[in-house]
Amino acid sequence: MNDGLNQLSSQDYQELLQALSNVYSQIVESASYHLKSLSGGTVADVSFIEGIASLPSQKEAPFRLVFKRQKQWHRPGDEHSWRREYDLYTSQLNLLLTDTFRMPTCYLAVLHEGENHLWLEHIEGYSGSDLTMEMLEVIAFELGVFHAKTILYSSKLSLPTNITSVSFLEQELTQWYHQPYSYAFLISKECRLPNHVKDMLKSNPWDDEHGIVYHYLRSEVCDIPVHLKDMILSIDQDKDVIFNQLHSLPRALNHRDFWIENLFFQDGHVCIIDWDCVGFGVLGEDVASLIGDDTPTALLVHSFNHLLDAYQQGLGNHQIQTRVNRKDIIHIILIKYGYRLIQNYMFEENLELKSAILQRLQTFYFLRAN
Repeated sequence: MNDGLNQLSSQDYQELLQALSNVYSQIVESASYHLKSLSGGTVADVSFIEGIASLPSQKEAPFRLVFKRQKQWHRPGDEHSWRREYDLYTSQLNLLLTDTFRMPTCYLAVLHEGENHLWLEHIEGYSGSDLTMEMLEVIAFELGVFHAKTILYSSKLSLPTNITSVSFLEQELTQWYHQPYSYAFLISKECRLPNHVKDMLKSNPWDDEHGIVYHYLRSEVCDIPVHLKDMILSIDQDKDVIFNQLHSLPRALNHRDFWIENLFFQDGHVCIIDWDCVGFGVLGEDVASLIGDDTPTALLVHSFNHLLDAYQQGLGNHQIQTRVNRKDIIHIILIKYGYRLIQNYMFEENLELKSAILQRLQTFYFLRAN
């Protein structure tokens, strides 16, 4: 079954056998398998492993696992992100999780020099665009229950010290204020910016410490309607007041990548993958992501109302009296996605797609005004 091209190293194969031994609660001495890459990136290489395990009783047991290899790297301002998920799986977080709101079971976690390995349960169910509004409402409710429990009990548990801090949300906004690359590189052939953006840079005096999207939003080149530009600019201008309000809310443990591709729903149960950004922060961050990240624009108003209501009900299920008001949630959405939409508009040349971005901004404007 091993295809010769996608084989585990001898060390990884021994880890597979140990993980399978933990799955079946008996020693597994051999297994045939097929390895398929699911994704790859700077931080993690993720593979789906399917095969047959040979059990001591001479029975053969089919298995499906996910093998996640996370390499050490230094994310700017977050140098411990590469091992955060490993630390989380070896912590007491499971005491806050339930069958109806959980993370994949980890059958084996191994820390090597420069990388860590996670051998995880393979999750099946509805995910991404297959999630219905009814499923999303259940997810939002269970998220509220989870956040209520983190407010009440997390201080009594042993959680990793390297989880992200309350400043994570503010950094999502202020990252757009600064330019990490040199102006010379941005206009060079090596840079992958669209050519029309490079021409824009060459025609405007934006060679300073500020980001190019920051400059674009404030320039005459930007043809976004004034009221939509002012909506994003007002977040910048009032950010001290906005964050003071947000920080007055109770601290909740946020997943911080809580969007439909990381959510799986099956028979009323929710499983969430990819916990490498998790940390204590503003109550409502995750439900704002659930609403604002990939919801079709035509459904945004409906999702905003129904998912926020379900989330509030989940909070109340554990007698948490604090509620997140709608203004706070729309502010979080604009903090997380406002500049991203400006960048998408700046980089896009297709007029139909540019119009769709404006419509999304207009919907956020409607929600904020109401």
